[in-house]
Amino acid sequence: MKIFYYETNLGKFYRHPNHGLPSYGTYNMLYYRFNDMEPEKFFIENDYGLADNLIVKKKVNSKKVVTGYRIINPALVSDKIPEYINGSLMSTKYLNGENVWVGPYGDIMSLYSAETMMTPEDWEVDEIVEFIKIRDLKIDNYEKPEEVKVDILEERKYDGPTNKIVDFSSVVVYDDLVKLSTPEFMWHTKPCAVPSPIVYSIIRNYIKEKIDRKYARIASDYDFCFSVVKIVSVKPYNYSKQKYTPRGNSYKPPKYTSVLVDKKELKIFDMTHTGTNYSGYVPVAHWFGDNLQDLIDNMKAYLDDLINTINEPVTYCTHCDGTGHINKFIGTNER
Repeated sequence: MKIFYYETNLGKFYRHPNHGLPSYGTYNMLYYRFNDMEPEKFFIENDYGLADNLIVKKKVNSKKVVTGYRIINPALVSDKIPEYINGSLMSTKYLNGENVWVGPYGDIMSLYSAETMMTPEDWEVDEIVEFIKIRDLKIDNYEKPEEVKVDILEERKYDGPTNKIVDFSSVVVYDDLVKLSTPEFMWHTKPCAVPSPIVYSIIRNYIKEKIDRKYARIASDYDFCFSVVKIVSVKPYNYSKQKYTPRGNSYKPPKYTSVLVDKKELKIFDMTHTGTNYSGYVPVAHWFGDNLQDLIDNMKAYLDDLINTINEPVTYCTHCDGTGHINKFIGTNER
């Protein structure tokens, strides 16, 4: 096993042994411990683990071993034929096409049967691990961003889209030059972005989870467009609505019914994304941040402001007896 690492002023950043390897060439991590930790607990910084030094242990499976040999017929026991022979005294070797006994009792081993036991599972230091330094690296500031989960839609070939909770860092993209010049465990300190289709999915699912249906309603909810309308209370009034027969024809003479109106709806937010650019809706822009934590803060501020505005009760106006309203349309990319 080869393990590559960066030497830094904070310690050594060890890269996961399977990093960059094809699937057929990877190591089975079930058989290894790194500083007595499971791989997924040691390698957590984009597949890197930080330590002053690394000790790799490999699993030793339980196996059957011979502890000794006991005579089959106790009546044969004598000064030259012991009842029990310790397993360390005897061994076998292959000679002239057959296995032969080696030890002081080789001539009488046919009189004995082997006694065995199962050894316990254990972990032993893997002596054949090769550590390879990539280069020295000075790190001025290394603050881990907070872990944030987001709800996105995942496209499936046969089942269609389904909701999936993922770590926000897994949907963030970095410039190719950053990825080439910066170790993976430092990517989160560099400028980054979330593509428009992912932003759309995050906003859509966030609103669906947090919307207060007393004050707002989702009017359009598709993979390509999404909109929200505000529910506005108005001074109740009645109007006449014509009734029709079950076949959709007018009665003769016409019949009417009275309808009470105490609410109306006004669009407050809509969006599409750059993957579809659906006509009549504003494409939501990519999200950008100076680093991953800045991007997380920007996302939280945007979502909090958005849902607070959507869920804000309409102001009751004493001057017009509640028939007027104050309604702010939220720009898709306002932040």
